[in-house]
Amino acid sequence: MRVARIFRPSRSVMTSARVSRRPWLLVFERRVPPTIDHLIGYTGGSDTLTQVELRFPSRDTAVAYAWMTGAASV
Repeated sequence: MRVARIFRPSRSVMTSARVSRRPWLLVFERRVPPTIDHLIGYTGGSDTLTQVELRFPSRDTAVAYAWMTGAASV
């Protein structure tokens, strides 16, 4: 089972306008810590699902998708 975080990002500090439609994001948490290559300074890992960021129009659809895929939402 994967752990997913569902949240609504805050608006950028660089904008002065009000944002009326902010999407809900579903982001998967890491299972294993990243590996560090000390020779090159590269940080990587084998967990590619952490690169996925899904946008939803409402919180309910994001939670429904998380339950459908078997992810526990936090």
